[in-house]
Amino acid sequence: MNDIGIIAPLVFVLIWYALTLIGRALMKPYEKLKLVWCPEMRCPSFVETDAISKGGASVLVKRCLLWPEHKDCKERCVK
Repeated sequence: MNDIGIIAPLVFVLIWYALTLIGRALMKPYEKLKLVWCPEMRCPSFVETDAISKGGASVLVKRCLLWPEHKDCKERCVK
């Protein structure tokens, strides 16, 4: 009986599953980042914001790709 026809697809699927899990683990810190348009610099940027409150208050930017050079911006990208 030809066992390679059974084992090869199983190994292939297991390798792709393992690579998917490793990729998700490596990208986990970047899941909170959002791509937004910066109106002051007129270019896209990645930002991380605080959790959105239920009261409807404005969202504050925690980190931005354009900081520290443009730290004193008005944060209009998340309004």
